[in-house]
Amino acid sequence: MEKIIYSILKELEDNENRMILGEKPIIPTKEDYNINSEIYGKIILRLEKDGLINCKYAKTKGLPSLVLSAEITSRGKIYLKENSKFGKVYNGLKEIKSFLTLS
Repeated sequence: MEKIIYSILKELEDNENRMILGEKPIIPTKEDYNINSEIYGKIILRLEKDGLINCKYAKTKGLPSLVLSAEITSRGKIYLKENSKFGKVYNGLKEIKSFLTLS
């Protein structure tokens, strides 16, 4: 679960650079992590409750099901720094994914 939280926060942090470059921001979805709607919704609620993100979303059965907009907070950036061990795993997975899509 912590790896997914780190990944979502990292993607939202990377959106700041994407927007500067005129690229479309990325909002991670449940499909990106191959998790069900309930787990995804609970993760989004936790991120919001802990003050790591600000977001707007549509709900299904009381849980976020579709995130319409999201941004990382300063507290979220601190979380990334404090959990940098996940960063190495995250960067490795992105490189593997990039390599596989080029093959």
